[in-house]
Amino acid sequence: MKPEEAAALIAKRKPGQVFTVYYARKPKTKKSAPEILKVGKVQGQYCDYAARTPVKMAIKEGLRGEPSLPKYAESVVIGGVRFWRNKNNGKYYLPIVLFNVNFKPDWYVGDKKVDEEAVKPYLLATEFHTSSPKQGQVPFIAMDLENITKIV
Repeated sequence: MKPEEAAALIAKRKPGQVFTVYYARKPKTKKSAPEILKVGKVQGQYCDYAARTPVKMAIKEGLRGEPSLPKYAESVVIGGVRFWRNKNNGKYYLPIVLFNVNFKPDWYVGDKKVDEEAVKPYLLATEFHTSSPKQGQVPFIAMDLENITKIV
């Protein structure tokens, strides 16, 4: 998806509203893995990460500093929506303040849908990263726009 398309779909919302992002991507796998596709969805809240109450309060109380971008990224606003652009390769990412983290992805090997157990031996541990936010944080991801198939 192009940044302008994503911005047009997200900017229709009022601050605080929830949106759903559907994605399809190749997971991080071991070299011996077959062709695997991870398909799923996440829900995000249209808001500024630093404005979320746990983050704002932790900053105010001196428990954490202001949120900052990764070194590889620069903030870009398109159509009123904030994106990250990778300074090294030009890829765009949609920063998503997660609202509901209980969705399970579907897994495909070739065109055949399989359960997670069938692909788990081929996946790298980063595909199962499930750490909880620390004090002063809220769940957050930055999704590569190339992997986004739909935003509603």
